[in-house]
Amino acid sequence: MSHFFTRIISGHFCNVAARFPMILLAICFSCVISGCAPCDNVTRIGLTEWKPNPGYAWVNPANTGMGVVWVPGAKDGVHPHVIAATKEGKWTVEPGYQWASAKNDSYEVVWTPGLQHGGINHIFSAEIENQWVPDPGYVWVDQDDVYKGVHWQEGTLHTKFPHVLAAPKEGVWRPDSGFKWVNEIDKDLTVVWAPGSRHRVYAHVSAAEQENSWNADPGYRFSDQTNVASVVWAPQMPHPDFSNVRAAAR
Repeated sequence: MSHFFTRIISGHFCNVAARFPMILLAICFSCVISGCAPCDNVTRIGLTEWKPNPGYAWVNPANTGMGVVWVPGAKDGVHPHVIAATKEGKWTVEPGYQWASAKNDSYEVVWTPGLQHGGINHIFSAEIENQWVPDPGYVWVDQDDVYKGVHWQEGTLHTKFPHVLAAPKEGVWRPDSGFKWVNEIDKDLTVVWAPGSRHRVYAHVSAAEQENSWNADPGYRFSDQTNVASVVWAPQMPHPDFSNVRAAAR
């Protein structure tokens, strides 16, 4: 009936309306009483009022006769964390969620840690619902606004591989000072202590035999043995390899 009425209004049967005005009046009265929908995929909410079904929106709210359109990402409105998929009439879950049932027959969802966001690069779902964690090497642009995303931060410690740091180039990693790759070719992000290797930050410091211990170069000492940054020149200190050589006063 709604399609027939639409065709009358659009002028396809103007001659019928002109010849039989009472028929047109009867159709109009019938639509008011029975509720002829202005288009498909809408639900009646009043005598002459309609709303789009879940997943749809008016093409033009000021002219409902233009119909509705499917809107990917629109909320279901009934089932929490369920949104319209790209394909019309299909539904999917919000980022961080999965269907509770493999058959998806109940539209129930569960928060699942470790899922990539899908809409924001380099973040994944945390253990706590609705919380997100940056991928290793990335930090938040704004800690209070997840939608501003993340950026690569040089020097950030890898969260899964000890003693591995983010290099200047995005996506590239390097061993922490005193360490080297176990496999120099594959660089599978596992490292081992490398005695004698130079500290990347502090000059005149090298890795000792014992892991996480450091040696000062000849002529230098640590003013604080617990702080590798405390290396200083030590006048009159004997050279460890040449007994008759001492550090000068500069």
